[in-house]
Amino acid sequence: MTAILIALSLASSLGWTSSVRADVAAEARFHDAAARAHYRARRFESALRSFFALHRLAPHPAALFNIALCFERLEQPDQAFLFYVRYLESEDDDPSRRDFAERARRRIEPGLALAEVRSDPPGAEIFVDGRERGSFGTTPRLIALSAGEHRIELHLPHHEPRTVDISARTGERSIVEAALPRLLGELLLDGPNGALVEARDSAGALAYSGTLPCTARIPPGDYTLTVEASGYERWQSLVRVVPLEAAEILVAPARLPPPTGELTVTASSAGAVVEVDGEGAGFAPVVLADLPVGAHTIRLTHPGLRPYEGEVEIVADDPAWLTVTLESPPRIERSAATWVIGGIGVGSMAGGAVTGTLALRASRRWNEAADPSVRRTGRGLALATDGLMIAALVAFSVATILYFVTAKEERRASRGTVSRGSRQ
Repeated sequence: MTAILIALSLASSLGWTSSVRADVAAEARFHDAAARAHYRARRFESALRSFFALHRLAPHPAALFNIALCFERLEQPDQAFLFYVRYLESEDDDPSRRDFAERARRRIEPGLALAEVRSDPPGAEIFVDGRERGSFGTTPRLIALSAGEHRIELHLPHHEPRTVDISARTGERSIVEAALPRLLGELLLDGPNGALVEARDSAGALAYSGTLPCTARIPPGDYTLTVEASGYERWQSLVRVVPLEAAEILVAPARLPPPTGELTVTASSAGAVVEVDGEGAGFAPVVLADLPVGAHTIRLTHPGLRPYEGEVEIVADDPAWLTVTLESPPRIERSAATWVIGGIGVGSMAGGAVTGTLALRASRRWNEAADPSVRRTGRGLALATDGLMIAALVAFSVATILYFVTAKEERRASRGTVSRGSRQ
């Protein structure tokens, strides 16, 4: 009788419905009145249905307490134990109600087969002998069973379900433990080779990081994919990962324009043609803006001067200056002895020509006058002529040899110097 008074006193309190909408509160009052009427009339099954309806509309620890009372009256101690335990886990602080529930739990427990159900991770919903009997709560939880064989099912969103068969014995407590592996989905990611990729969940927590191409195995849910690669814009996309399914995603970030730098080219001779990597770029002096970063071949040409060719490294945000000195074409220089000895040869030949002419004249006079002195003079001039001609021949020979042997080419290559930094 005491239990009935407690139950009815609790059921008549509608304080927990004050925060719900008016129509829900009215329906809750209807089920509350029906439950009390059924309970007084000892129609416990009908009372139980009404208390369940009331608890669905306006959940409150008192409803759990009353449901446990109904199950106990219906001689279903396992269900009564379950709801007494659920009530005692609530935050209801009514001392008389809690004392009654605690004593009832201890009274019922020895005649039950108990199972302490745990899961890793916790929070899995417990079903016994099929889902049609409803949930027995979530792990970790102590549940009461009838003696005999039972099948315990554990279900947790995004995890593989587990089933454990046990043999329950009255007065004993079984331990049911199961690990629930996380269900994963796959993202098959392809894109710029070596690009960095991250997947973050809706809370911003990092779920995966790696480099493309890759396969990301992560829990189901919505994720933000972020891809960063050198030379490409930052790429982001929202993706949904479905359990036990693979989704192929082609990452296609837009290419960034290549970084550029600046080169100023000056030359010792204005108007020199400037070429960059074989392409005409203007006339020196010239400022070459927006050159792609990296090494470039610079060539300068000018009529009558030796060309210049060299390599300049272009760096972003660091202007370069190329100053080129264009040199004249190569010249050949010879030893001064070549010209001196050659001059001696020319002089000897000229002298030989003079003495030869005089020798011929002396020969004519001797033929006409038969004067011995004239003949001696002619012979002397003839000998002098022979000597001078031999000297000229030797001098020309030596000069020719010196001409080729002492030849030196004066070769000065055009040159350039590179400096960096802005100039005022």
